[in-house]
Amino acid sequence: MSASELAPADLAQAARMAQEASVAGRALAPRGGNTRGWMGRPSRPDAVEISTRRLSGVVHYEPDDLTVTVQAGIGFHDLQRQLGAHGQWLPVNPPAAAGATIGGLLAANACGSLRGRFGAWRDLVLGMSVALSDGQVVKSGGRVVKNVTGYDVHKLHVGALGTLGLIGQASLKILPLPQERRIVLASFASTADAVHVACDIAGSRLEPAAVEILRGRTDDPFGLRLPSMRAGAPGEWALAAAVEAGACLAVRFAGAEPCCARGVRDVRALVAASGGAHFAELLAADCDAAWAALDDLPVGAGAVLRIAATPGTAARLVSEEVAGTGGRMVADVVSGVVHLLWDDAVGPEDMAGRVERLRSGLGQGASCVLLKAPPQVRERVDVWGPRPVSYPLMLAVKRALDPGNVWNPGRFVGEI
Repeated sequence: MSASELAPADLAQAARMAQEASVAGRALAPRGGNTRGWMGRPSRPDAVEISTRRLSGVVHYEPDDLTVTVQAGIGFHDLQRQLGAHGQWLPVNPPAAAGATIGGLLAANACGSLRGRFGAWRDLVLGMSVALSDGQVVKSGGRVVKNVTGYDVHKLHVGALGTLGLIGQASLKILPLPQERRIVLASFASTADAVHVACDIAGSRLEPAAVEILRGRTDDPFGLRLPSMRAGAPGEWALAAAVEAGACLAVRFAGAEPCCARGVRDVRALVAASGGAHFAELLAADCDAAWAALDDLPVGAGAVLRIAATPGTAARLVSEEVAGTGGRMVADVVSGVVHLLWDDAVGPEDMAGRVERLRSGLGQGASCVLLKAPPQVRERVDVWGPRPVSYPLMLAVKRALDPGNVWNPGRFVGEI
C-alpha cells in the first residue's frame, strides 16, 4: 500500500484498503474537501489519507420523493445546484461550505444555524453505506422517509470525524426551495435585552429560519462586510452600528412570501416594544450576500470555541455574559449553540486560560469544544474538554466498529 493518498473507485475497494491497513497495522485518515482539517486532534503523522474524490456522484434522485442518495465525495454546493434545478434544496447552512463534501460535513456534523428550524444532519440522514476496517461495507437505514430496516446505526457516524469508518454513500431528506428569504437586523444596548427578544421570537409562531445574536467589540464591528452591497449602504453601516451599540439580533426567514412579510413585521414590532432599534431589513440580492456572510461567521476567526447547551441554558449564559471573554460571539438562540471567536492577537497562554475558565463555569449538561486554534493553544488545552459521562459507551462503539483502530485513531474525544 502506497504512502501517498488512496483514492478508491468504489466503497468495496475502500473496504479492502481498510482491511489491508488493519492487517498491516496502519492508520487511515478519511478526506473529502478537507475544509475542516482543523477540527479535533490532528490525524496521526503516519496515517495514510483515503480520499472520497472519486466517489462524487448522485446515486438516486426522484424529486417527487423529496429524498436524494449521493456518494460522500460530492461537493455540497454542487449538490445544492443540482437540487436547485428542480426547485429543491438540502436545508442546512454549514459555515465554510466552499469546497466541502457531503461526507465531510456529515463526519464533522457541520449543519449551521438552520438546524433549529429544519433539523440537524442526524434528522436529515435516512441511511448510509460505510466501509469498515474488517473489509465489510455496512448499510443501514434506507432511501425513503418511511424506513423500518432496523437500528439507525448510520447516525453514529455523524460527527464522529471518520473514526468509525469511511462514509461512502448517504440518503438525505430534501425540501422545496423557499419562495422568499429575508433577514432583519436590530441593535440593543445590552446583550440581555437582545436575548430577551430573541427568545420571544424563537418561541413564537413566526417560525424563523434562524435567530442569532452577534456581539463584537467597539473597535471591531464584528468584521462582517456584506460583499454585494455598496460601500456605505444602509444595511452595511447598520450592522456595524448595531454591534457597536451592544449586541445585534439577526433574524432570518425562509418560506412563502406572506409568511416572511408577517415575520418581518412582527419582529419589528417586538424590537420597538423592547427598546431596540430596527436598522435593516434585507431582501433580494442584499439578503443573499448577508445570508452567506452570516453562515460563515461561526468559523471566521483564528480560534473558535463552541458551547452547546439547551436553548434555555445558552440564553442564560449569553445574558449573564458568562461567555464574555473579549472576543466576538455568534449565539444561535434556537438550538443553543454559541460560538466564541478570537483573533490572532490573543496570546496562546491567555487563550488557553480563557477556555479553561469558560469550561469550569458551564456546569452539567453543556459541552465546550475548541473547534479551531493555533498549535500553541492545542498544546496547552484539550480541544474536546473533559471526557463526557458517555465516554465508556463511545469507546465500546469504537472497539466494535473499528477493532483494528484503523480509522483516524486519536482524533476524537478521549483520543478515540
